[in-house]
Formats: sequence, C-alpha cells, structure tokens
Amino acid sequence: MQPLSDAIAGLSGAGARGLTDFERAWRVALLGGAPAALAAQGLQAWLAELARAAVAPQSLAVAQQWALHAAGRACELLRQSNLGSDSLAALEEILRAAEPGAQTGVLMLGLPEFLELPCSAHRQWQVELAQAVAARLRPADWLLQVSTRDWLLLMPGVHSAAQLPLAAQALSSACAGVLAQHFGAQQSAICVGAALAPERAQSAPALLAAARTALAQARAQGEAFLLSEAASGEACDDQALGLEFARALQTNALLLHYQPQVRLHDEACIAVEALLRWRSAAGEWIAPPRLIAMAERLGLLPRLCDWLIAEACRVLAALTQAGHSLRVAINLTATDFYDVDLPERVVQLTHTWGVSPAQLVIEVTETILIVRPQRARAVFDALRVLGCRISLDDFGTGYSSLAYLRELPVDEVKIDRCFITDVIGNPRDAAIVRSIVALGGGLGLNVVAEGAETREVIDWLSHEGCSVVQGYGFARPMAFEDLLRWLNAPLANSVGT
Repeated sequence: MQPLSDAIAGLSGAGARGLTDFERAWRVALLGGAPAALAAQGLQAWLAELARAAVAPQSLAVAQQWALHAAGRACELLRQSNLGSDSLAALEEILRAAEPGAQTGVLMLGLPEFLELPCSAHRQWQVELAQAVAARLRPADWLLQVSTRDWLLLMPGVHSAAQLPLAAQALSSACAGVLAQHFGAQQSAICVGAALAPERAQSAPALLAAARTALAQARAQGEAFLLSEAASGEACDDQALGLEFARALQTNALLLHYQPQVRLHDEACIAVEALLRWRSAAGEWIAPPRLIAMAERLGLLPRLCDWLIAEACRVLAALTQAGHSLRVAINLTATDFYDVDLPERVVQLTHTWGVSPAQLVIEVTETILIVRPQRARAVFDALRVLGCRISLDDFGTGYSSLAYLRELPVDEVKIDRCFITDVIGNPRDAAIVRSIVALGGGLGLNVVAEGAETREVIDWLSHEGCSVVQGYGFARPMAFEDLLRWLNAPLANSVGT
C-alpha cells in the first residue's frame, strides 16, 4: 500500500492538487484490499495541515468541500452500499454518542437514474451538489456519497420525526437546482427514503437497511419521500438473516463451489462455473436466489459483484499456478449490468491477480436488456472489448431468447436443465435441444448443456453435436481443493457417478 501512503502524505503538501493523486492511488488501494478508514485519515490530516497553515476562511471552506467530494468518491470507488464500512462506522459512532432517548435520523437520497449513464461521466456536478447540500446541513450532520446516484445523510439529535421530511425537501431542492443547471430537461424526480432510531431500528446496520428499503419503495411508488415503518416479527427475522449475510460478505465468509464444464469431443475440462454458497449461523444453507434477493434489498449487489469477480480472479491465478488453463464462469445480475463502472473494475481486479479478462465468462440472462437496455448494452459491449466471454444462461426458458441472440453478441448459450433432464424420454425436449444445438452451430456459438446426469444423456448430447456438458454426470459442484483433486484424476472414473 506504499503508493496510497505516499498519496496520503502528499495531500498536506500539495493542496487541492494533491486530491488527484490521492483519488488515483485510492482506487488501486481499495481494489487491493486497503481498509476504508485510511481515506478518512488522509483527508483529516490534509485539512488539519491547511488549518495550521492559516489558510483564508473562504479558501478553507472550498478545501473542505473538495475533501467532502474526495471522501464521497472514495465511498463510490469502494462500492460502499448502505452497509459500507464508512457509513456504518459513522452511524455506529453517532448512535454510541447519542443521549439516552435521543433520536437519530437516516436519509437516503436517490438521484435520477440517468446520472449513471456514460454521458454523466463528467463529475463536476457532484462537487457542486456536495457544496449545495452541505450548505443546508446542521453542524452535527454527516453526508456520505454511497454511489453515483445515492447519497446518505446521518442526522443525530433529531427532536421529531417531522424533521425528516423537512430535511428531505431541503436536500431535494438543493440537488434539483444543481442538476437542472447541468442537465436541463433531463432532470427528473428525486426520491428520499428515511428511517428513525430507535423507533424503526436500534442498530446501525438495521437502520441503514431500513432507509435503503424505504428509498427503493419510494422509487417504485413514485413518492418524493417515504419514512420506514416499524418491522413485523417475520420481517425482523428476515432482516436479521440479511444482516448476518452482510457481515459474512464483509468478512469474506461466503463460499464458491465449482462445477466443471467438459468439452465432449475429447472430454477435456475447459471451464468451471462458480456457484455461490453460504450457510447461516443456524446451519441452514441459503439458496443463491434468496442470497441475491437479500443483497439487492440491502443494497449489497455491487459489493457482491466485486467479491465474485475478485474470487474468480483469485481462483484463476491458483488454477494457472497448479498447471490448469481453464476459464471461470460467474453469474451476474441485471443490476450489475446497469453499473457503468463494472468494466473498469474488471480491469483492475484481473490486473491485481495477474489474469486475463479473456479467462472470465460472464453468464447473464435475457432480463439484462428488458428494463434499461441502453445502459446494459453499453456495459455489455465494454466487457466484450476487454475480452470477457459472454454466455446467455437459461436459454430457451424466456419469451425473447431468439431476439436476444440478435441483440447480444454472445459467445455461447446454455441450454436450461429443464430440457436436458428428460431429453431421452421426451420427444419435445429432444426437438428443442436439437434446434438449439443447430442454431448455436449455425451462429458459431459454443453450446453448453446443463443438467446432464447420466452416461446415456451425455452420449445423446455428443451425438447431436452439443459442444460442452455441465452436470452431475461428470461432477457435482465442489470446493476448490476438491476441484484440484478432480482435475488431477482420470475423468472417465467420474462419469455417471
């Protein structure tokens, strides 16, 4: 982390110019695992040095706004969501310092979604927005930028819940003025989700999650402001599991199991699919769709996406060191493909682990282009330029599969297991699989069949010209250590087991 240390040390001597080097070094350090607290340390040291240097009050105010901007950018680069360590630590500090019976408000400010598009890459508006919002804050308030379009306001010492909509209105008005100046007619509604402690929740993670949920509901309902209500017992149980999952993600306690993909013409393993696994403290294995739903509800999808990519890169490096040249496939959600910073993070993480983006296979479903096609397509194309392979998952189960082959320059299609399981005994399934294999061959695509569990099904797929098989017929999903043993064992011994 020496470049980051140098950048922090250089802040005090370089003035505002030092923030450029700080942000550049901070991006690399965050992706390399640096603790988020270092950002605050560096900025505090910089501001303290400026204060000692007897800087004019007006210049010092400008410097403080730049520091706020840099801190917000640090949060954004780290993909800090509502449970990010910076916002979480700040709220925990506020709650610890609160007087008995005192109330604390949390406002999650949601800006229009067009701000995530590449056209908004010029970020001067963020600086001006931070300045406009800061002018409306009380001295004890905390402001954090948690993503391009989500800002977090922490309000200690709230006397009444009525203060929250008033604060939301003031912030929305300040933001609307800045956005109208920069984007004109594109400026649209601003939503705010809020939560109040201890009425809604008493812990920092629960309070942040409540505000995030209120914001999501406000956006869905078209409301300008929504205050989170008290949770029911069932919701509290689900929230507790979600917070446990959030801690597992933060402490790197999630698991990936790997299922081989075998090329049929020579029965060589060419890739593995990484499958998310997590076991709760109660001993329950939580299904991946439920994990994704919890991550989305808690605002953790960006962090989970980064963890998946980083873990895939780490495994690719380990496989290469062990003498195995394979690709690793990971599943990303539609939300991940709406994040215009995703390709840049892929570059950083693959560089950190010394692997090529071409060794990554990104599995997607056709839903990625349904809601926000322009943004998803831009991210999709950028990943393709990097060399990442794109696989269209669950092919044949949606209503627009053929149309998406025209829209998306994919490298492969994965036939859903529902067509493979009974392909021998069901003529309709057999006809569908034959058609997909022929279509893939005509388009020059790799065709992967999921769910092949017997030698008979594998031989049928091979006869029909299917490229690759993934299923229990060759191997079940397994931990990395077991995968290495499987790769070093004769493949024929595993078929049909």
